[in-house]
Formats: sequence, C-alpha cells, structure tokens
Amino acid sequence: MRPGSIAEPLEARWQFLAERHSGWALGWAVWFLSALTFVAFMERLVRRVPEARLALVLGAMGASVDLVGDSVQGLVLPLVAASTPEPNALFLTVERAANVAGLVVANGLYSVAVLVATVQLRGKSLAAAGSLTFVAGMVMVAGGLADSAQLVVISAGPTIVGYVAWVLLAARDAKPE
Repeated sequence: MRPGSIAEPLEARWQFLAERHSGWALGWAVWFLSALTFVAFMERLVRRVPEARLALVLGAMGASVDLVGDSVQGLVLPLVAASTPEPNALFLTVERAANVAGLVVANGLYSVAVLVATVQLRGKSLAAAGSLTFVAGMVMVAGGLADSAQLVVISAGPTIVGYVAWVLLAARDAKPE
C-alpha cells in the first residue's frame, strides 16, 4: 500500500493510484475489516469489564469515520487519480480528506479508546502496551494533522505492535474470575 500513500512523492503516488491497482483496494478492504474487528473486540471486552463502556463508544465512533475514510482511499481516490492528467487540487483535496478521516479522527478515537479501556484493566504489561498504543497513535494523529509522512511512517509500526500486544494482554486479563 505504500506506493499510493503519502509516504511517497506526490507524482509517484498519483501515478500508482491512476493505474488503479487492485491491491490498493484490497488493502483498504483489510483495514475496513480491521475497524470492524476493533469494535467487535471492544464489545467483547465490555462484556467482561462493563466499566470500559466508554472505550466501546469511542471505538465505534472511530470505526464509523474510518469506514468512510477507508472507502474513499480504496475506491474514490483511484477514480480521481485516473480521471485527471496530473495531480491537481481535486486529487489533493480528496486525499487530504481521507487522510484526516483515518489518521486524525479515527486513529485519535481508537487511541483514546485503548487508553480508556487500559485504565479499567490491570497489569503493568497491559498498561505499557496501552500507553505505547496511545502515544504512538497520537504521534500518528499529529502526522495526519501536519500532513507529515515522516511522522505517520515512524508511528505506524509502534502503534500496530503496541495495539496487538495490548489486545493479547487485554483478552487474557479480562477473562472472568
């Protein structure tokens, strides 16, 4: 997915998207499913830890925005690129709107949801993973706000690694007694 992302120069990503690679749409479909999985996990967590209900609400709000942003990324942005002879204001506007939806709003809400749920759970390892997810997620939000590919790239890995660790620890720690 990197060839069509803001991690690449404008001309290169526009060209990649204009060619309408099926892998691009498929990659965004996977992220679409990831948003739904996030909400499903939070819902299951709330069954075990009802005090984490706010985390579910925040996660569902994030997923709602993310589903729109992912759809624009995967389906609309390639159409805009293919319909223009070169990158233009319309392409940049659609790309920016999709990035703000996903990187800023959705990831901001997901990061806060993880932090809120972490407060309701116990364990140093879980707190560390939740904190990493939150901090790295907020760096991603800052990258989205600043339209900084560098911040997005350096925060993506730690956010994902922290979140996967957090899910595994939260699933273990939220089991009924």
